[in-house]
Parts: sequence; C-alpha cells; structure tokens
Amino acid sequence: MVKRNKFKYLNKKEKFEIFIYQLLGVNTFKEATLLLEHIIHYRENKDIEDEKLKKHNINYHPKDTSLQGLKDFKKFLYYNGFIHVKNSLIYSLIIIPASFIPGVRMINMVLIPLLIMNLYCIMLQRYTYLRTQETIRMKERQNEISINAKVNKLEKINNELELIDKNQIDEELINRIIAYLNNEDDVILTEADVKSLEVINHYLELLKTKDLTPAVANNNEDKMVLTLK
Repeated sequence: MVKRNKFKYLNKKEKFEIFIYQLLGVNTFKEATLLLEHIIHYRENKDIEDEKLKKHNINYHPKDTSLQGLKDFKKFLYYNGFIHVKNSLIYSLIIIPASFIPGVRMINMVLIPLLIMNLYCIMLQRYTYLRTQETIRMKERQNEISINAKVNKLEKINNELELIDKNQIDEELINRIIAYLNNEDDVILTEADVKSLEVINHYLELLKTKDLTPAVANNNEDKMVLTLK
C-alpha cells in the first residue's frame, strides 16, 4: 500500500511528485539498491562495527546531516542524475532503430531492462532530492525561528536595562563593599542599601544574560554561527 505522506516543507506539485514515485515503487527500488551496495562492500565492512567507519558510496549517502552536508549531497544527486539521463538517451537511441531491424532486435532484450533500470535510478535521484530539499527547508526554518527567538530575547533584555534608573545604582555603596572585601573598612548595610543591592544584582544579571546570549551571523556555508559578544 502506498502511503501519501504529508511533507510539510514541500509544495503541492512536489508532494504529488513524491506520491507518484512511491506509487511506482521507488522505495522498493531504493531498498534493492542499498542491498546491492551492502553486498558489494560486505567483505570490507564485515569486521567493522561502527556504522560511521563502514565504506559507503559517497554519492548515495550525505557525509552528515548538517545544513551544508545536505547541500553538498544535492550536488552528488545532480551528478548521478546526469549519468543516468545520459545512459537512458543512449539506450533509447539504440533500442528504437533496433526494433525495426531484423536480426538486431535481440539486443533489445538486454537494453530495455537497462533502460528501465536507469529510468528508476533517475526517479530515485529525484525522489531523494525532494526528500533532501524538504530537510534543508526544515532546518532553515528552525534556524530562522532560533534566530528570531534570540533577537527577541536580546530586545527584551535591552528594554529592561533601559527601564532601570541608573541613579538607583549606588556607586558609593559599591565602593564601601569593595573596601570591605579588601579588608580596608567595615560595612554596615541599611534597609536602603539592601534595596540598592537588589537593583545592582538585577542589573548585573541582565548584563550577564546579555553577554552570554549568542549573537547570530551567517557564514559562507549558510549555516548558523554563534559567537559571544
């Protein structure tokens, strides 16, 4: 049974395309391809337990699931698709005339299965491209939400800092406490001093939070980079 999955980050045309590929059995073909890959590399990987260390075809698997890793993987999909399109055109150009030439038609018994296989490979590349594109869009959206949340947090902190009356910060009290910590003088705190300390503590906590809130920038790889102010 074909499941028409809901891909949140794909448009209607792309979702319909995914559905057609699933209907044509692209997932079964994908499983067969991965099984063939497993058989090819079985001897090399049989003694390796860590999946990350096992040998794979790099043009079939992304090196990692980061935003840039997925974008790099899309290049391999283009490359794979180009090869299979080229092969399909070559087989078609041979199959069509061979169908009308007696004695040569037998070659089509080999070329037609090869053509079908390459067409399924093209379909698989496109299917994988759409799935990868959806993940990229999802990650970009998550980054955008994260960036907006950090910007809003900084704006809130800045607004709170602006609301604090600088005149409420008793510099003389701070100097008395510093002198006490340096064993230079005793300190006696009044009720007003305690309130001043509460204001100072709140002010310092806001500054600390602001300094530890990552600032957002974009690097050349279009990945979110966090740098402390």
